Amino acid sequence: MTAPATTPAAVQARWRYHAAASQAVRAYPGALGELAYRELTAYADLGHLFGHNGLLARLVEDLLAVPAHGDAYSSSASASAARAAPSVSTGR
Repeated sequence: MTAPATTPAAVQARWRYHAAASQAVRAYPGALGELAYRELTAYADLGHLFGHNGLLARLVEDLLAVPAHGDAYSSSASASAARAAPSVSTGR
């Protein structure tokens, strides 16, 4: 098993993932926040072992844009989620 990189950029990236994980639980209490927290902390700690597809990096940016008081619905996170969400027809 290889050790994670210790360059300043790598340390900063891991710090951002941990910060976004903490923000996830504050902004999205419940299962969604817990899921985001677990994924982001696992990636921060073990991400150097896996490929990078950009999804978690976008999640970090969205979560860190959420206001500190946790009003997730007025942030860019919900706006980007609305843009990225596929449209679903209800058939009515």
